Amino acid sequence: MELDEKDLGNKYNNLLTQVNVEEFLEHRDEIFNLDITLEGELLPKAKVTDLMGYTPRFFGFHYLVSQKVVDCLKEENVSKEKYRLLKVEIKGVDEDYYLLYVPWINKSAIIFSESLIYRTFDADSSDKEYFEIKNLNDYIELQDKEPFNSFDKVVLNSRYIKKHIISIQGITELFFSDAIVDKLLSNSITSLEIKNKTLLHFSEKDI
Repeated sequence: MELDEKDLGNKYNNLLTQVNVEEFLEHRDEIFNLDITLEGELLPKAKVTDLMGYTPRFFGFHYLVSQKVVDCLKEENVSKEKYRLLKVEIKGVDEDYYLLYVPWINKSAIIFSESLIYRTFDADSSDKEYFEIKNLNDYIELQDKEPFNSFDKVVLNSRYIKKHIISIQGITELFFSDAIVDKLLSNSITSLEIKNKTLLHFSEKDI
């Protein structure tokens, strides 16, 4: 789906379409409190589903979701503080839709010594090798030398295990609890694709 950005104005449009983490975080609450409804139009041949991609990409917002998805979160008692929504009206579609934002866990919380990181280009290689990353400083150095890297496994402290939705800085995937996945599946959420591309583990060890 393609969003019409005119209602955002230049300030918020720049914040959402350009990757400037510090500036985005500084003005994040302003964005969430905007009293607007964005408008959008389906791209040619696009189908209306409960989970949809959109363009232009808004920084921090993962998907366009239907009211049906939001109801699933409510039924599982996911606190409204754990996610934010921006309403979107889709031309020719009567159902309510929203841009979904899940606050991320800072990458400094990753237990790098137990995580598995590889060169993104080696994703399908039978000889995939993992970098030896012991801490955040090692990872920052890796980003400078090998910016195209991915996680096979990301490890967080077990204090995060009760979260229903987890978003981690620098990792594109969202992680959902089994309860949320079961709820989405039982409600036949369309375009829901469950992947094991990146495994999320929890450890008693701390950083």
